Order: sequence, then C-alpha cells, then structure tokens
Amino acid sequence: SPPNGGQLNSEQDQISGTAQDSPAGVGTLEVALSSSAGTAGSWWDGASFSGAAPLYQSTASYVRGSPDTWTWERPPDAAMKNGHLYTLSVRTADRAQPANVRFQTSVFTYDEEAPLATVQVPADGSYRNAQFAISGVSSDNLGVSTVAVSVSSSANNGGCYEPGSGFTAACPNFFPAGGTVGAWTVSVPFDDGKSYLILARAVDVSGGTQTVFDQGISSVTFIFDAAPPQAGLIKPRDGKRERDLALVSGTAADAAPGAPGLTQVRVAKLTGSLKYWDPVAGTGQFTRDPSESELVWATAAYTGGWADWYLSSGIPFVSWTQYRLESRTWDLAGNRTVDYSTATFYYDTDPPAVYISSPAHGSFANTFPHISGTMEDMPAGSLSSATAVLVRLMRHRDGYYWDGEAPWKSYISTLTAQTFISSWTINTFLPALQSGASYYVTASAKDDAEDGGNRGAMGVYSASVVYDTHTPVSYITAPFNGFSYKSLSPVAGTMEDMPAAGASVVNAGVGLVEIQVQRLTPPASYWTGTAWSDDSGAWLTASTPTASSWEIAGSSVPAWAHGVRYMVLARSRDRAGNQETSFVAGQSSSAFHYDVGFPTAALTLPVDGGTLNEQGSNAQLTGVAQDWPAGVASVE
Repeated sequence: SPPNGGQLNSEQDQISGTAQDSPAGVGTLEVALSSSAGTAGSWWDGASFSGAAPLYQSTASYVRGSPDTWTWERPPDAAMKNGHLYTLSVRTADRAQPANVRFQTSVFTYDEEAPLATVQVPADGSYRNAQFAISGVSSDNLGVSTVAVSVSSSANNGGCYEPGSGFTAACPNFFPAGGTVGAWTVSVPFDDGKSYLILARAVDVSGGTQTVFDQGISSVTFIFDAAPPQAGLIKPRDGKRERDLALVSGTAADAAPGAPGLTQVRVAKLTGSLKYWDPVAGTGQFTRDPSESELVWATAAYTGGWADWYLSSGIPFVSWTQYRLESRTWDLAGNRTVDYSTATFYYDTDPPAVYISSPAHGSFANTFPHISGTMEDMPAGSLSSATAVLVRLMRHRDGYYWDGEAPWKSYISTLTAQTFISSWTINTFLPALQSGASYYVTASAKDDAEDGGNRGAMGVYSASVVYDTHTPVSYITAPFNGFSYKSLSPVAGTMEDMPAAGASVVNAGVGLVEIQVQRLTPPASYWTGTAWSDDSGAWLTASTPTASSWEIAGSSVPAWAHGVRYMVLARSRDRAGNQETSFVAGQSSSAFHYDVGFPTAALTLPVDGGTLNEQGSNAQLTGVAQDWPAGVASVE
C-alpha cells in the first residue's frame, strides 16, 4: 500500500508491502522515493527531495513469513505535496552468494485533502411536513469512494438510526448511503414533532475519511412537523360589538418543536350583500365578491414572533354593520390550520338611545315613585342587562343635584339605574319633592361594546317635570249662593291652581273644570247635560274661555223650572291630577231659586169702590203684596 498507480493519504504514515524469494529467501529490502520520476535531484535523502541518486533506506519493520511483510516510514507531511505523483523504488537482494538483486518501481499520488459530503435536502434549520429522502453530493480532489450518513433524533434519548431497527443505535452511527457518490440518497422514517441531526461522511479513493462536519454543509438539523398549527383571535371577539378596530390581533401556536410562520386575515361584510374587504386595492373597500374570497387575504405582522400577531387594519368599518373576520396560520413546515379562527361581530361606535318615560317631558306630577324609561342600541337591538344607565336629577330652582342622600348637592351628581333587557328604573333613594317646584331629569346609557362601551352624552335625552300636590280652587260667579234668578245662562266661574305661581314657584295649572247641577226641589235629580237623572255621579265638563275662567252655556244649561231650588257645584282638577274634593258654600257651592212668576199686590184701603177722606185712618193707602219663591223686592 499504496498500490501501483494508487493513492497514499496523509493518514497513512507508512508504505507497506510483501517480499518473497525461493529457494534462498530474501536477504535485504530497501526503499528509495523520488518526487520526480527518478530524475537526479528528486530523491529523498532523509531531509528533502534533493538527492542526486536513489538513497535506499532500510525498512521500519520486516517480518518473515509466507510472504514476508514490511513497512517503511514515508517522509513527513511537510515534505510531501498534496496531489503530487511520487515514484517508489524497491531494491531486494536474496541470500544467494553472490546475491541476486532486483529493482522494482511503482508510482502513487499523495493525498492530504479530506473528501467532503454535502447534504442538499433538507436545508439546514428547515421544517418538513412529509416523508422525504435525504439527499446530497460529495467531492474530492482525487475522487470519493463511499458516502455514509448518521441520523440522530431528539426522541429516544437522542438515539441514532440503524436501518431495520429504528433510532436505537449509539451516536454517531454511519450507514452506507444509496445512489452514487455524486448523488447519494438515504431514506429514514421521521416522526412528527421531532428534531433531527444529519451527518454526511465521505471516504475518498485514498482511504481518507472526512472528519470535519461543518454546519449547513455536512451537518444539517431540521424539524419534522406534520401537525397543523392553531390560530386564535384576541380582537375582535366573536359575538361581541366592537368600537375600536384600528388594530386587529390574535395568537398563533404550534406544538414544539414546530413554530408558526405566517398568519393571514380576511374580513367580510355580512350586512346587506356579502362583500369582502380588498386589502390590495388603493381604496381598501368592501368590493370583492364571494367568488374572489381567496384573493383577499392580508398578511399580518408580529413583534417578537408569530405567537402574537396584529394587523393595522385601516379597514373602513361602518357603524351598525355586521362583519366576519377570519384568520389562518401556517407553521414553518407548511402546515395550515385546519379550521379558520372566526369572529362574527358588530362594529358599533354609536351610543345607545335612552328614553325617559317617567316623568314624561313637560309633564306634571303629584307623585314621584320612580324615574324610568327604555333603551335601545343598534344594530343588535335591545341591550343586555349589564348595560349601564346613568341619571341626573336637578332642581330647577337652585340648580342643585340629588345623589341619593339628603341634602341636595351644589355639584353635579349622577345616579345609577337598575337595568333590564330593554328598560331601566330608579325606584329607591329618591327625594321627597317639593310641591310647586320643577325638576330636570337627563339620562345616558352605555352599551356593551368592547373597550369600555359607547356612552352617550348627558342632556341629549331629558325631561322636565313640575311637581304639584296642591289641589286647585274653583269659584262660582253665576249663580250667587242664595240668590233667585229668572234667567241664568251661562253658569260661570273662575279657577286657580295652587300653590300660587311666583318667582320660584310653579304649579301644574288647572286642566279640567267640572260642574254638577242638582235639583233640590223634589223630585231631586241631577242634570246630565241632556236630561235629569238620579245619577249622582253626573258631572259636566265646563269650557274654559280663558286660563282662569270656566262656563257651561247653550244647550248644556238645563231648562230651569219656576219655583225650583237648584244647587251648582264646581270642582277643578289640575294637570298633575290633583282634584278638589270638598266644596265651600258661596265659593264652589251655590244654591239658588229659579223664579219666573210675577209678584202680586192688592189694596186694602180704600176698598175697591170705597171713599178716601183726608183724615184718620183713611189718610193713606194700604195694601198687601206677595211673591214666591224669590219674595217681593219692591212695591211702587
């Protein structure tokens, strides 16, 4: 070794061979080496290749046998040149006398360059999701003889692959590659979720073995990941209402050692005709049809890693519109999420409407048991019971606010209402209101949109109410109590509400005046407006020519009967619902006689046909007079 025409690699320090002779046997064997085909000045002289003639040197070892074997220490590496052709001369003498001497020459090429095996598939640091053949190439200045591969797994305590036995061998464990040295392949079964280390080793024709495995060339790591990743949405949330979507975000995960590698997002508008957001067009509008849904995926961004991704949307969301946002994730091995992460939501930037039903705006009240109303939000209809309604109650007179505890406060205070599906109320801790005062109520609601909800401004929805528990007062001016009348129409009077209005006092104002006409002379009865009846509940609604006067006239006035005594009662009810229940004679109660009969008068002195003298009892005229029911007022 090396054979004639062969190679000697730098790992071989000795040249070896055999010798034999018969019948004398080999006596001596010596070796000389030339660096230039035996020319003068090319022979190894023990220090350099500069000897003029061969300098035969003894062997390092010689062992007699059949045949004999020998070794010779070649010149050191520093004296030899890589890829250079050397001529070896062997001089052998037998034991015959005189000896027979024979010269034999051979040539070899010195090789100190290691071969190199390169892994082409898979790429270093890559991810794979399907079974594949490891493949690569090899190279050497003189030629590659064989290629072997060692594959270790992160499983089984880092065991190495042994063909036919799996990853059970100690590492490294090189086994022959298939194919050719110029295009070699190896097939190994890979398990999901494992990382692998591949080492490729070449041996050249000189027997030189590769010992250095540079990362990315002869040493390659990769991850085999056949499982799909998972995707999640943080914002928007499914089934919610969103008010701030300048940024949509989510998560992506993959079972180790896999890792997410890309997340995409698409958005569909569900309200009206189904349309998709076009992230490519300059306008960025919802213009794409469902048939183009695979063309509208937008690539998200990340900070630090795909585990937390985001998309600065710039999406032209419109309030009161329903949308669907979908995300999908690929891992670094090319696996995609099986199911898209989906959120169907409403975009809602408008505060809910809150209506005050009690007290009604511009109303008058004599009780104040609660403040209540309704609410609605678009586009999802009624609000949930968790939605907040805030209320302010202010006293107009001084601008003070009620905060649930006396006294009234000079600063703005807010009450929290109890909310239901679509209504709200405050029925506890309300103040005792003062009759003759007006109050202001305003309310705002907050919906359940994400990021704190949309809250309306105070003052948009409001109501003012006058609180009045005083009853009004009625006066009858025609007829007068105790008078007698021969004609009476209309029946009239005045009214006023209490408390008397002033600079800081308000009242509800009279809203209704009713009159009852009773016939006191038997048979007692009540005027219904068209007939007399025994219905004591018959009241007539008076007209109000002015804000402070009332009357009944025309056909509403009964045909009064001569000699009959009547009673007229008047009662007023203000707009807060306070009504007179007692009657004062000469004020709201008036009794009178109706009298259309003529009075009668008769002379008693002188008698009819008699005489009258100037003296005595006949000096004056005397007589009698009578009238009923009014009585005689005067005789002339």
